[in-house]
Amino acid sequence: MSANPSPAAGPASEPGNPFPGSVLEHPWSWLDQRFHLQDLVAFVRHKEVPLGGDTIWYYFGGVTLFFFFIQIATGMLLLMYYQPGEASSFESMKYLVGVVPFGWLIRSIHCWASHLMIITLLVHMQSVFFTKAFRQPREVTWFTGLGLLGLALTFGFSGYLLPWNELAFFATAVGTDAVKSVPVIGQWLLEVMRGGPEVSINTLYRFFALHVCILPLATFGLVGLHLFLIQRQGMSEPIPHAQGGKPRRLRYMRFFPNFTLRDLLLWVVCLNALAILAVWLPYGPGIPGAEWELGVKADPLAPAYPGIRPEWYFLWIYQLLKEFPSHFLGLEGPQACLLLISALLGVWAIIPILDRSAAQNRPSPAFTDFGVGVILFLLFLMLKAWNLGFAPEKGMDPSADPIQAQLIARNAALAVLGLGALLIGFRRLVLKTKYFYLSSLVLLQAILHGLVGLSYLAATGICLLLLAAVLAATWARRPGRTAAFLILAWLGLSLAPAGARGQEPAASPGAVEGQTITEANWPASFRELWQALQDGKPVLSEDARARFRSFAGLVQKLFFRGAESGLLSSPQQLQNLLTLETDDQQLAVLLSDNCVLCHSNPDQQDESTLFRPRQDPADPYRFLDLREVAADVHFRRGLLCSGCHGGTPADTAMSDAIYQRWPATSVRRADRTWIPGFCTQRCHAAPEFMRRFNPELPVDQMLKYEQSKHGELLLQKHDSKAAQCLSCHGVHGIRRPTSPISRVNPRNLPSTCGECHASPEYMKGYTKDDGVTPLPTNQLALYKTSVHGQALLQRRDLGAPACNGCHGNHAAVPPQVQSIAQVCRMCHVNNATLFDGSKHKDAFDAMGWPECETCHGNHAIQEPADEMLGTGPRSVCKQCHDQYASPVSNQTADYFYASVVSLRDNYNRLNTQIGQLQEKGMEVDNLYFTLADLKDALSRTRSLIHSFSRSEFQKAYDQGTQVLLRLQNQVRQAKNQYNLRRTGLLISTLIITLFGILLYLKIRQVDRRGGIRDKQ
Repeated sequence: MSANPSPAAGPASEPGNPFPGSVLEHPWSWLDQRFHLQDLVAFVRHKEVPLGGDTIWYYFGGVTLFFFFIQIATGMLLLMYYQPGEASSFESMKYLVGVVPFGWLIRSIHCWASHLMIITLLVHMQSVFFTKAFRQPREVTWFTGLGLLGLALTFGFSGYLLPWNELAFFATAVGTDAVKSVPVIGQWLLEVMRGGPEVSINTLYRFFALHVCILPLATFGLVGLHLFLIQRQGMSEPIPHAQGGKPRRLRYMRFFPNFTLRDLLLWVVCLNALAILAVWLPYGPGIPGAEWELGVKADPLAPAYPGIRPEWYFLWIYQLLKEFPSHFLGLEGPQACLLLISALLGVWAIIPILDRSAAQNRPSPAFTDFGVGVILFLLFLMLKAWNLGFAPEKGMDPSADPIQAQLIARNAALAVLGLGALLIGFRRLVLKTKYFYLSSLVLLQAILHGLVGLSYLAATGICLLLLAAVLAATWARRPGRTAAFLILAWLGLSLAPAGARGQEPAASPGAVEGQTITEANWPASFRELWQALQDGKPVLSEDARARFRSFAGLVQKLFFRGAESGLLSSPQQLQNLLTLETDDQQLAVLLSDNCVLCHSNPDQQDESTLFRPRQDPADPYRFLDLREVAADVHFRRGLLCSGCHGGTPADTAMSDAIYQRWPATSVRRADRTWIPGFCTQRCHAAPEFMRRFNPELPVDQMLKYEQSKHGELLLQKHDSKAAQCLSCHGVHGIRRPTSPISRVNPRNLPSTCGECHASPEYMKGYTKDDGVTPLPTNQLALYKTSVHGQALLQRRDLGAPACNGCHGNHAAVPPQVQSIAQVCRMCHVNNATLFDGSKHKDAFDAMGWPECETCHGNHAIQEPADEMLGTGPRSVCKQCHDQYASPVSNQTADYFYASVVSLRDNYNRLNTQIGQLQEKGMEVDNLYFTLADLKDALSRTRSLIHSFSRSEFQKAYDQGTQVLLRLQNQVRQAKNQYNLRRTGLLISTLIITLFGILLYLKIRQVDRRGGIRDKQ
């Protein structure tokens, strides 16, 4: 018989064609003839992956590549809508998230994929480290992996700024600011990164070009090289012997289809997880450095609020920079920190060269323990940067408080100790490891810093000294490693004292120029004060000594001059002067006044004339507190003691002119009528004189005071109990009204007035204008409970009125019934205007009722409540209407009440619902804008009650109802959108899960056909 095939048979498939008999057979043949794909097929069919006990870690490289592809795909979709620019970046992102269909999902997936890519990349690198997959000949593969890690971190850092929101702007400013600490080129490098000295729109343009052009090209090139090296050299086989000494069982798996299908299954799992995270947490997990809610648009002119942190993978650098003092080993603190970070990264990079045991296919427990120690080291810093155990509000930084900072360090130390104990137990019991020196030192560092309370650098220095001792004992017979021991010992000895000293004091603000005078050149009279002892202990504290040494030579010479003149002759006097909270310039002014030097010297003054720190509020001479004298606004403006008391600052004794200016002590304390004239005639009523110091201050205070009730009592009736200048402003220690501790600061003024008006004993005998009714003394207590008092004293709202808001300042008078409304309308203009056009205006005038006080009261004014309307038990309408008006008035009041309450309750209900939608990850900015319109409509409706016109009120209520309907519709749509998201997530998750199950079954089927073999 002939061996030739029958003519009826079709052409035979080419050997090696992976698609015989399918529709892809001929296209494959066409491509194979041109590109020789058979070679690739043969390579894939014969490629095998070594298996050991660590096979699971092989897949993280592929997972990282999967997240990178997801970022590229979603990044291209984002780029279709993103418009870089100061007026378009934030706006385009808001449009994308709030308007573009599924735009929120695209951005959420992109952000989640970026963080997950870095996590899996770090896990992949750690797995390569612990499995020793970097050993010969794969050193270059390790280096390319490090390069990819650097590119991934740069990707995340550059993309963070692109939305141009507040958080990203300030975090970028914090992150880039560290660059200027690089020696020599730091400032230049900073301006290259930012496009100028500050973060600006030029920074955005540069980061945009870097993120969408430069980095993708560099990453694609490096990924290609990395994959080429892996395919060329194959995956690293596990070390033949584990750390416990037992030999490993080594097997091989075919790359295709066995390994590839497993890789694909893990991709499917990651896709499912990514979909769930993107829908349920569209703005991130909500921890510092891992949140991407758009929030508020960036304002380059706004100040940065405390607590700003970079992204989570840079937190350890951020925290390490905070741990260094301002100067260290002759370098600036940030420079020394960056040098240490560079050294650590350099050691990590050359691990393939340093780990000689791994290069010889032997376990290297020391380097494995080094890797565990690095993880614990970085984790401790990150937990501290996260303020572990605290959940501060925006703008709050608990680490700024030393007590809270120590609590944070303790919490971080306990967490790291718990994890470290688990790792040590696992490695000892399961992996049979016996080397724990390095990881134990990291745990010791956490104990010393977090639990014992040593500074971070001191704890680090102690641990380095212990490490040097361990290495010295280990390497005693290896002289070639002596250099490493010496370096560690030197670092330990440097860090421990530096950390114990803590942060070096910064130069005093307002420092006077000039070189410090060395102690050898100090005069003997001053040196005697410097060395004085009391009860065997130095009089001068260490803080006082440190401050004097920090002074410029000019300030030190003023101290020397005082000591040589004898005006500065007491060690305690020197201690008091050196501990004043003033800058160098103000202290120089103080020392140039001999009056201060003389009256602060306990050797020359008795208690009634001695300037010294006075803590006791019951001290009859507390007005002689030296700290108050130094803080006085007159002193700080250059008006010294002689400005009021006479003489000159250079006088060394009291002159006759000083005694002649002042009344006798008994006279001036019994009759206080001289005080207003003394303060105003020479100074505060003299325009030419005041122009020299503060031209903004008015010079008519005396004219106003003469017309006030206080001035009438003091100047006309010679009642010295009446308030005058010193009663309100004080004697020494007078401060500007804007100072928070000024007696006439708005928040302190009620207490200042209350010193008299809240004292029944002091106010005894004073009556109202009728001459019979005693003046009440409960005004301060009532005011504290009022809406104005709560706003000013509790919420620190300086727009709320204090006593002077209604009664006036220097012209303080009790407002009469006819003038109360004029006082109120200074703030509540709209309500007063509406009342003027109402029928109630005529009725109130006819009855002689005060317009505002009738309904709202005076000192105890409560926040207006809707229940004041209508005819309920809290109503203020019904009592008057029942007595003076027709029944229709009560009906109108009930209508006002029902309408306002309807808008109010709907506003509260919708506000709650919008907050719940925001917590679920919905974009709610438009909802809040409409909610603000509803609030405005509610406020207008409440305000129009003062018109007492049902028709005018009805117009405002109808407008509010229209806004309410619009908001209800928007909230309904948002709820439907959220339900659609959940439904879509459920369906997509089920589909992906089903595909994953089918893929798993396929893997089981393929494995049963073979593909896994033992090493020959």
